[in-house]
Amino acid sequence: MQPKNGDDIWPGVQYPMAMISSLAVVIVGACLGIVIPAESALAPVSAVLQIATASPNAGAAIFLSSGTRSAQGGVAAPDSEVQISRTPNASAFAAQAAPVPDVTVDASQTLSETGGDDLAAARNIYASASSPESNGGLSDWSLISSELAMKRMRIINALGDCALDASGTLAGCARLNDSLSHVKQFHLSPHVVVGQWVPSSIAGNPFQWGAAQWAQYDALSRAIVNYVVNEFAGAGFDEALFEVGNELEITPNARDLWLTTTPFVPQGDPSRFVQYDTVYSHWAKAVRAVAEQNPAKKIRIAGPATGLWTVEYAPGPLWHIRMVQDYAARGLPLDVVSLHIYGFDASLLAKNAQSIRNTLNASGNSKAEIWVTEWGASSSTDSFFGAINASHQGAAWAIYFLLQALKGGITGGSFLQIRDNQGADIAGVNSNLYLASWNHVENRVEYPKPIANAMAMVTRMAGARKMAATSPAMTDLRVLASSDARSASVVVANYNYLFDYNNKKYSDLSRDETVTVAIKNLPFRGPVTVDRYAIDAQTSNLNYWVAAGKLPPSLHSVQLQEVESFKARSKGGVLTLPATQLGPSAVSLWIVHR
Repeated sequence: MQPKNGDDIWPGVQYPMAMISSLAVVIVGACLGIVIPAESALAPVSAVLQIATASPNAGAAIFLSSGTRSAQGGVAAPDSEVQISRTPNASAFAAQAAPVPDVTVDASQTLSETGGDDLAAARNIYASASSPESNGGLSDWSLISSELAMKRMRIINALGDCALDASGTLAGCARLNDSLSHVKQFHLSPHVVVGQWVPSSIAGNPFQWGAAQWAQYDALSRAIVNYVVNEFAGAGFDEALFEVGNELEITPNARDLWLTTTPFVPQGDPSRFVQYDTVYSHWAKAVRAVAEQNPAKKIRIAGPATGLWTVEYAPGPLWHIRMVQDYAARGLPLDVVSLHIYGFDASLLAKNAQSIRNTLNASGNSKAEIWVTEWGASSSTDSFFGAINASHQGAAWAIYFLLQALKGGITGGSFLQIRDNQGADIAGVNSNLYLASWNHVENRVEYPKPIANAMAMVTRMAGARKMAATSPAMTDLRVLASSDARSASVVVANYNYLFDYNNKKYSDLSRDETVTVAIKNLPFRGPVTVDRYAIDAQTSNLNYWVAAGKLPPSLHSVQLQEVESFKARSKGGVLTLPATQLGPSAVSLWIVHR
């Protein structure tokens, strides 16, 4: 270790006698378990360090400064200094008041808003993303797997060339096969979007289809389900989810509206729901038939893959509510109720998801799950409305979104896209930084965006979710906490973002906050190590480099950064961490471990 600014005490360095005397008082006080007021010789300090007592039973808390990480993790870190309170009478000893925490975690109180393991549900919400739009497959697997526990891949727009040949065998499906090959290679499960378009292999206008054409559609649907489950690569997959449709309530694409009254039917028109209901009914029968023949495999159907916009664009309740009630009455399977959420709609998520859950329970389908099968900080891809997708603001939004999802009882999901390049552009020449994707591609290198780093924070958390409370004065703090027998983890996001699309106002309303975190009822005692990770305007932030017109110096430089590591000791099962400054939309993860 090196001396810092001449204020550390090192052998061979001459110091004034007044300073040495003051240090002697501090050392004696440490042995007695007392925090000593200092003479002015030791006064100029900026960080807090409460000296630990010599007695193992006393367990005084040790606080180190926020700053340079100590490679050894020792107490005498380069940025560590002793804060001694000033007093007119240096001989009057007074205990230093403990800081009032802004965030208090109770490690003895497990919290479940999903009815199960909330932390597992949080990870499952981002355990998937839509199939890579570029031809690079999952070439970035080492980057993804090092940060995220990916379980599934959502395969969309993949059935356009699927058809049955003269012998009734499934043919074509080039894009589906390509996507399934990546799913198989990396031991994932497929999440296939079905029913989007009219099959080109079935002749005639769908409005005039008779029994023969619908029989062909049923045969094709069942063949696709069976192929994924049983035939691909010889054995298929033990688990598969088939999701019917994709945002049919708002899509402007005439190809999607193949059973509506006109190809340009207004958003929210009742004929959109009629089309969805018709298509879902046929796929539900296909999925049920294959599932019944393969009871050892987990084969599920999901819908309607819409946002909360069904209320805005159409009269009546959410499509999700109508589906749950109607399909229960008709005996149609519905295993996963799927939602899409972007931007401001995250604030409406918990309320609407709870309504869906209540309807599922009342309809006798309590085992069905609710998933957000498409999500991102913004559905826009421009440099204004979509800017949040590229920055640390998107990371803060992601933590807020996860908390709202858990509050609504949501247990799974899929992020929008894995990467932001398209088609044959594997070099990323035309990749769009402002798309909601995990990674940005440039010069054939894939860099994680801050929102992916926020998910990596949750991946590092261990144990079960725990209760956390925040100060009423800090309304922008969003907290997710967990602990097990050997560690405790706390994520705090400083989030308050304005989404005002109509008035073209998207802005960060959060402010600088100085935050103190306390963890009580820890299941372990004695010395611990505290590691802190951060995402902010400069740290773990690809956009910091891109905005300056530069490439990051390395892939590692924009991955989730550990910014400090220090030793501490709990007192009576309570550990109060040093006050930390969180800038606007900053996110911090503390991991306390033995």
